[in-house]
Amino acid sequence: MAEATRETLREHPEVEYYLARGWLNYRAVAGGILKEVEAKIGGRAKVDSIATVLRRYRSVLRKTDDRGVIKILSGSRLHLMSKVAVVTFRRSWELARELGEISRRVSEEGGLVSFVQNPFNMIFVVDEHQLDRVLSAGRKGDILEVRRNLSALVMVSPREITDTPGVIAKVTGRLGREGINLAELISSHNVTMFLMEKEEARRAYEIINSMIEEAGKISR
Repeated sequence: MAEATRETLREHPEVEYYLARGWLNYRAVAGGILKEVEAKIGGRAKVDSIATVLRRYRSVLRKTDDRGVIKILSGSRLHLMSKVAVVTFRRSWELARELGEISRRVSEEGGLVSFVQNPFNMIFVVDEHQLDRVLSAGRKGDILEVRRNLSALVMVSPREITDTPGVIAKVTGRLGREGINLAELISSHNVTMFLMEKEEARRAYEIINSMIEEAGKISR
């Protein structure tokens, strides 16, 4: 029951925020989340037992100052895009130069594009209607994986996100607890792109958007 209580509280960041600061009555909060806790444990729970968990959990929350995270989320905006492809290439200097040029042209045309390199491979994210253009750049042996028909949630945040730890962790942690798997996660400056199967995109959008809205209520 303790974990179900903590999980329920994490789903309501505005309540978690006020509880951490001692502004809420434990029994009142326990009564408010009773049905949700019971649904998670599949049985009956007592308000007093939940209140006890909340008292203990508050000591953990007090050690975590998430005001910066709340501020960033409240200023973020979310966009949903469909029919997105992700291509993973073997790392190659010559291919990287060609893909960089394709990335520049697609960007100038106003299309969705992200080109990321790491020490092991290169990842190219693009609108599906541009996919053939991207695939033609690499030889068969250069292409490690092609994923089609994905959806992208693009979160545009205030520039201060680069100096605020915990924002992406809070969002991905919530998605993980909701059972949503990310195909890719790409972050550049103040733009974060969450890529996933299209079947999960709408629910993921609702989850992240609710976090943004709840953060906005706290920040007012």
